[in-house]
Amino acid sequence: MRPVSPDLLAELTRPAVIPAVAVCLGPLGVESPRWDWRQLAAEPGPTGPHDAVELRGGVLLRARLTADGAIATQRLSDPLTAPVGAWTTWTVLQPAGSADPTGPLLLTSRSDQGRARLFWVEAAGRTIRWQETADGLTWSPAGTVASFAAPARVVGLAGDDRAGADLLIIGLDGGGADPDDGLWACAWTGGGWGAPVAEGVMRAGLSGLAAGAQGSGLLVLLADRGPAGEARLVLQTVGPGPAWGTPRSLRQAAPESGRIFGGLQVRPPTTAFPRYLYGFVERSEAAARPFLAVTPVADWLTEVVPLADAAPVGERVIRWSGPGEVWLRLSARRVWLSQAGLPLELSRRVWALASHLPRQRAERLDLWLDDRDGALTAERVPLGARAGLGWAFTRRGGL
Repeated sequence: MRPVSPDLLAELTRPAVIPAVAVCLGPLGVESPRWDWRQLAAEPGPTGPHDAVELRGGVLLRARLTADGAIATQRLSDPLTAPVGAWTTWTVLQPAGSADPTGPLLLTSRSDQGRARLFWVEAAGRTIRWQETADGLTWSPAGTVASFAAPARVVGLAGDDRAGADLLIIGLDGGGADPDDGLWACAWTGGGWGAPVAEGVMRAGLSGLAAGAQGSGLLVLLADRGPAGEARLVLQTVGPGPAWGTPRSLRQAAPESGRIFGGLQVRPPTTAFPRYLYGFVERSEAAARPFLAVTPVADWLTEVVPLADAAPVGERVIRWSGPGEVWLRLSARRVWLSQAGLPLELSRRVWALASHLPRQRAERLDLWLDDRDGALTAERVPLGARAGLGWAFTRRGGL
């Protein structure tokens, strides 16, 4: 809080002056997120690879792989008001045997252009296929992005069209002795997908891949193992061309811990949410521990928040475009909602305001709010909420 100026202090201490204050209570800043997740939907079905995006007009599009290699999709015009039955209705887009049931699945969305793309890997694990839709109902014929020769196998797909970065990132297991894994990037040329361009870094134990739009390119988050066998989360950038940047480490786990990372997601800053959001799962022989991390700096995790009841293969977290601060967490079988809402206006409930000014310096401020009707309790003011105070002072003649 800023110190009280001598002029304001003199006015406040005059008998003819009445202090006034406007109070607004809201959640803490995003460096310390306090999501309050509640389950929105639960459904039967597979727990494997899945993805979700928001289309134009607030439509939610989901996709998931089944154990027999089929691809099913789900479309909800408004997930916040959808009936329970809508969450259990899936449409088969590709029949059984079409996809690698343990392979990657990716949805990307360009809502300003009214389109979404779905990417998957054929059953043999070496050919990447894709389809496009404007509404989640009608899809283009399936096409091919790229194919790789045996014994290589595609183990990761990542992309994000929000900023117009028409790039697909591919994680490839070379099929031999480590380190033989690598990253490749394909660029959309307007008439088709260009040839894959290699990052040129040989990796070991590639276990996760995600990307988020940043400028005209992508910020890539990947999970692999370092030279000493340590599990790592690594950041990389890809620009138009595609042109690869220099990788840098984000998080590590010692080799003796037995941990690996997976279930990744990354969301670079936007105007609406100006912080980096990372999601990852720490796996060990005993358990899989999912986390969300929010930070103002790309390669510095200022806060890591554990999640309860999360899917071991990871989730998709979406900041909804509608009014209020609405977030969705989606796995293959469950959906959670966190709705912070608008800050709570408390100015009319100010009962008393007492400032302690020893040695003519403001050292403490006591704010008393009237809650005799229990309305504040009913509002469920979150623990750790922050009060914003707007100062003013009035004289007998007015402000």
